[in-house]
Amino acid sequence: MEITLEQVERLREKSGLSYEEARDLLERCHGDLLDALIELERQGRLRPGGGGTYSTRPGAHPAATPTASSDRGRTREERNGAHSGDAFWEQIREGLRAVGDVLRPSSVLEIWQDGRQLTAVPLLILLLAVMFAFWITLPLLLIGLVAGCRYRLASPHVNLEVLNGALGAVSDTVEDWKESFRRRPPKD
Repeated sequence: MEITLEQVERLREKSGLSYEEARDLLERCHGDLLDALIELERQGRLRPGGGGTYSTRPGAHPAATPTASSDRGRTREERNGAHSGDAFWEQIREGLRAVGDVLRPSSVLEIWQDGRQLTAVPLLILLLAVMFAFWITLPLLLIGLVAGCRYRLASPHVNLEVLNGALGAVSDTVEDWKESFRRRPPKD
């Protein structure tokens, strides 16, 4: 991986290292700023704490907590101190965390028509509506599809490209059905 001047500058800013030391450390850590800072802390060359979080992802929010990068190269058992019998439960916990991330208030179902957004409904509210009033919510969603609405999931916490692809495919299928119904000759 190529180490950029920006990465070296950020490490120098956080640690007080020279350019050469910062570049060498980033090369050893494969360009991961968080791993470099953790290594400095282990060596006693960096004060622990500091109150901040660090991310090497481009465009990442400064308050994002990169939990996965600090665990790179370690097995799940080493990260959690767990035995192999606990792997199943760890997967369950990870799944529940992912569901929790999707259901945060900032995760929404956007409803679009003719290239403009009509509204956005928080996913938690939508889930509750489907659970407790499905006889109203599901028909409304289906009527929206027939009326030409397209649905898109948006969340700053989770990558939803796969689900959005599926929602797009459903919308395309409904549009194809509508078109084939329009082209069907009338029965005498």
